[in-house]
Amino acid sequence: MATATGIPFMSDVWADLPIELVRAIFEFAAASDRQSALTLSLVCVAARSWTAPALYRTVRLDTARALKAFTIVPPAFTVHVQHLGIFAPGPLSAICTVLAACTDTRSLACGVPLAPLQSTVPASTAAEQHLLAGAITRCRDDEAQWDDWAPGGKATRLRVQLPGGAGWDVLAPERLRHWPALTHLAVVFTPCADAADAREAFDAAMRAVDELGLALVLLQVAGGAARRRATMEELSKMTDERKGCRIVVGAAPLSPSRQWELATRDGTSIWSAAEKIVATRRAAPATVTS
Repeated sequence: MATATGIPFMSDVWADLPIELVRAIFEFAAASDRQSALTLSLVCVAARSWTAPALYRTVRLDTARALKAFTIVPPAFTVHVQHLGIFAPGPLSAICTVLAACTDTRSLACGVPLAPLQSTVPASTAAEQHLLAGAITRCRDDEAQWDDWAPGGKATRLRVQLPGGAGWDVLAPERLRHWPALTHLAVVFTPCADAADAREAFDAAMRAVDELGLALVLLQVAGGAARRRATMEELSKMTDERKGCRIVVGAAPLSPSRQWELATRDGTSIWSAAEKIVATRRAAPATVTS
């Protein structure tokens, strides 16, 4: 059937194509653009199943409404979740339901304490974990403490965002041993005035490298421009003094959680640039002195 202009109806065009080709077209379009995936998912039941891997590959839950809505997503769709971000403070029952449904994630990012769920939900097995603002809480004595739920034996890459004023003992090797497979560590922190804690930060990173054999420690410095610049300069001097140093210094993103989300959607990595720096350092010839 054709229109008055002689152009066939779209339904006729699709009807002439093999179903395998139609599916490939839908999947390619969905993977290329999220808005296209959302639109195509409304076409029919089959289209929704074809676009599900692209739609559910990265899930970010910022509000209680979004969290509650996700609790009723069928298992046929939650099975596609590879990257899960939970930043809504609750309800805890909904967080528990979501975590129990998404058990095969590659990366987990959270901005809320999950310790209350310790006895309800198994520890995360995600290979990459991001414990961002809110995930690390304070004790009464003002000492920063780890979330007791998040450590998982399979995690190889961990990023933590330290609360303001937290002591660097939070990164002591005995605590990091909760992640026995850890190879990469990133720390987002706001330094003290005049870069007074640069040495303490560097020493904590070096202990992690030396005692745990980490391949990379990435120090991401936050705060005001002047304070951030002074701290980065001090830390860079310290790394330059060590041959093949596995500590890399950089500016923290404005939003670590958004950086995580964009990296998962784009297929990029927050680690790649730092890994190249370490590789270049280790490949550099030793300086010969007379």
